[in-house]
Order: sequence, then C-alpha cells, then structure tokens
Amino acid sequence: MASSIIIAEDEQSVRDVIEDILGDFSTTVTPNGQEAYDEFIRCRAELIITDLVMPEMDGVEFIKKVREIDHSIPIIVITGYSHRQVESIKAGATYFFHKPIEYNTLVSQIEFLLSNRDIPPVVD
Repeated sequence: MASSIIIAEDEQSVRDVIEDILGDFSTTVTPNGQEAYDEFIRCRAELIITDLVMPEMDGVEFIKKVREIDHSIPIIVITGYSHRQVESIKAGATYFFHKPIEYNTLVSQIEFLLSNRDIPPVVD
C-alpha cells in the first residue's frame, strides 16, 4: 500500500504539481491548514507537506497542532517565506524547502523521511 501524505497548500497550481509528482503515493490535498488538520485527525497520514502562509490556519499553527498529537510524523515545509524558517522548525517541522523547489529533491526527501522517521530536523 502506498504511503499516505497530506498536502496543505493554498495555491492550486502548486497543489496540482505536487500531487502529480507524488503519483506513487496516496495524497490528500487541502487549500489550508484547517482542512489539512481535519484530514490528519480523520486519517493520520504518514507524512505532511505544508505551506506556511495560508488562509484559515497558517502552516506554523497547523504544525503546532499536529505536534500536540504526533511527535514523530515527518512534516515538510515548502514556502517562499524563508524568514519564517526558524519559526517553522521550532514549531516542529522536520524539513524546510524554499520555493521554488527541485521536485526530484522533494521526492527523494519524502522517501528518505518515510524510511527514517526518527531523524533530527534539517534545513535545505
């Protein structure tokens, strides 16, 4: 069975690209942190990809809420707001990508994180 991934991203075009390149995984895409959190509560995915700046619930708040429940799920942040890198890592992000990203690198990082869930946070 394919690993399940929740994607929280408010830009439709970015959601579509990420979902497309992750075709070998079971993905659920959401336009904001609140819907992503609701989906996480419902299905407990194996990995989360989130933007930081989104409506309804931003990525940092989403990460904090997930970490209240699950301390080990890998959380990848993908954002154009590099000044929020430290904030997202402190909230509990596992890995941080600055937009634009190299999608092959994203897939490699996802595969690595899913096979090595007990690793310290790293910044790209």
